[in-house]
Order: sequence, then C-alpha cells, then structure tokens
Amino acid sequence: MRGAGTCLTWSFSMTTVVTRQRTFSDFNSGRTASASFSHTFLTASVICMGWGTTALTRFKNGDPLTVQTLARIAALAREGREALLKRDYETLNRLIDENFDCRRKIMNISPSNLEMVETARACGASAKFSGSGGAIVGMYPSDEALSRLIAALRKIDVRVIRPFVN
Repeated sequence: MRGAGTCLTWSFSMTTVVTRQRTFSDFNSGRTASASFSHTFLTASVICMGWGTTALTRFKNGDPLTVQTLARIAALAREGREALLKRDYETLNRLIDENFDCRRKIMNISPSNLEMVETARACGASAKFSGSGGAIVGMYPSDEALSRLIAALRKIDVRVIRPFVN
C-alpha cells in the first residue's frame, strides 16, 4: 500500500516542457476533454516516493547503490542551482541528463516515459522527468534541434511547450 510521499531531493531545471496528451471523461455529462500537463520555465521537481516503493525500502535499508544514487541526485540539484545562477547552460544540460540517468538506476521507468526521454535525447536535447513521470523537461541547443524535437515527439503523441520568459 502506498502511503504519503517522502521528499528525498529537489532538482531545478530551466526548460522547454514536453507533455503527453491525456484525454479525460466526465462521467456525469458523458463529455470528454483533452488536457496537457505543463510546468513553468523554471521547474523545481522533487522526487517523492510513496512509503511502499521498492526504492524507498532499499534506501531505508541502507542499500549502497540507492543511497549513493540519491546522494548524487541531491548533489546534482545543488550543481544545477549553481549552473542556473551562472547561466552555464552547457553544464545544466549535462546535469539534466545525469539526473534522469541516476533515477533510472534505482527506479523502474515505464516504457512510455522512457520513450519520451530517449526521443528527446536523439534530437540533441537534454531530458529528464519534470516530476514523477508523464512529462519531461530539458533544453535544446538550437532552433533546428527544437524543430526536430517537435516533429519526433509529435510522432509519439507528445506535445512540446516552449515557455517564453521576459
């Protein structure tokens, strides 16, 4: 049984947000609507795990891989903050990718979530979850890469949202 989540670490990223379309039904009226999940330009995502999750159990039991990986994720959050403050986007790109790679070591990733990340990376963008899955965030190096990203993700029914900041 899943209980209340425990927040283990924060991670920050300045991003273009990518979301998978979802369709919802209103059972009272019989109407359906589509909605996209989106996040703001500066996304603070937190890894929260329910009490019944395997990763949390391994963490509580002191599993070295889990403990070391979560410590690295926490360090990535600190490094990401510094990269943002310095406007060091090359480093931030690397940290975004490493965040997801670390998470993948200790958690099961659904095929559809993995497909979003791998598709974005194949287009030259960095990519990670914006939260617990269902949407990814990342950065791209050029307008050409953004065009490739939009086209490739559209093929797998994923929408790209490019936030504008004044």
